[in-house]
Amino acid sequence: MNSLPPLFRVCTALAIAAITGLGSAQSLAATYTYLLWSSEATQPIYPDVSWLPDPYKPYYEKDSIEDTVKLFLASSMKNDGVAYNSISVSVDQSTGGLTVTIDSDDTRAGDYRAVHPKFYQNYGSATLGISKCKNQSGCWNKNNSNPNEPWAFFPQFGLPMVNQKSVLLLNYPPASALTGKDYLNTFTMSRWTRLLSGVGIDNPTLFETIVDVRPIAAPGSGTSQNLPDAITYFNDQTGLTGGYYITPQLNLMLDPPANWDADSALPLVILGGPARATWKAMTQLDDSVLSTGTTYLPGATKKVPYILGNHPDVTTYQCCPGDTSSSCTSHQLIEMEEIDVQIGCWADQMAQDPTKDPAQVLASCKSLWVTNRSADNDLAFCALARADSNECFDKGLTWEEAIAYCKANNNNPCASYACPVP
Repeated sequence: MNSLPPLFRVCTALAIAAITGLGSAQSLAATYTYLLWSSEATQPIYPDVSWLPDPYKPYYEKDSIEDTVKLFLASSMKNDGVAYNSISVSVDQSTGGLTVTIDSDDTRAGDYRAVHPKFYQNYGSATLGISKCKNQSGCWNKNNSNPNEPWAFFPQFGLPMVNQKSVLLLNYPPASALTGKDYLNTFTMSRWTRLLSGVGIDNPTLFETIVDVRPIAAPGSGTSQNLPDAITYFNDQTGLTGGYYITPQLNLMLDPPANWDADSALPLVILGGPARATWKAMTQLDDSVLSTGTTYLPGATKKVPYILGNHPDVTTYQCCPGDTSSSCTSHQLIEMEEIDVQIGCWADQMAQDPTKDPAQVLASCKSLWVTNRSADNDLAFCALARADSNECFDKGLTWEEAIAYCKANNNNPCASYACPVP
């Protein structure tokens, strides 16, 4: 993995984007075909038993590389809301490349021809950073005391890539995303989905396209400080210390085909201290929470509206004021929830029109969710705070129970500390 495989050596741009129509001109049914690298070059990028650490091999031992590519592409299409009749991934006998064929009645399926190969190429670049770290003493799997969750390269597979409404810049995926083969079925993303739903977003998944600054599956806690530096290993344009992945991947995800005719890139939400620090290193912009504005990323022609926030899990470490439980290390539940609802609201409003002034949108969201909440928003805020609190986050509290609690307690999420609701 010291150099990238030749890119599409048997393909011209027209061949990559080849399309063969089915049926009459009035029919939308079509097949969309494009090529990836050879199966041998693809295996280091997708999870595969040929290189996965032993604890992860049982989750993929029955899958060929063709199966795995198909699995994650199907997941992306589902999360994008793009229907398909069939997906096939096969080895081209004449070239050794992987041929992807999508049969679909939805013309948006053709957008994967433009995005999927570039998505894949960017993560091929990321493997250079992985290789550099593995070849340096004390870099790879540093201070990891969990033998069941060793570090493993894991790109952000299975998420929306052609129909997303905004993009999240986060730190790294938990190992459960790799074993579960589902980036969104994790504690962090389940909590963020609840937040986005709570502020009124009908389809939160389209707001959950993720770019991790360090695409390494690792234990979900006690890991950040040990992971390799994101800029050094994953955003190095020189190729001397790593691969150039973060900026190209952001540019790709922030301007999907559905947005090509727009004047602005999609809104970018940067969550958590490590992601904010990486953003600052990339842009030299303020990395404080609730900082917002627009900027151009290298290689992009469109401005990116952005906002910075806390890690999605931050409220689960917060208790209600006055709670004397030994598990309480901070009592800023209300303040932290108020920050998050502003960010969720900002993402929603900016997705509707990314050319809006980000600062004005944030001010509007602060009025809606902090200083001048309506009765409906007050109820939703109370339920979110109750469900997200340290007192309740692991107690099985349902959204319906949180709503019932808030209705019974005049929308005070801290009327009592016991969970579930007595």
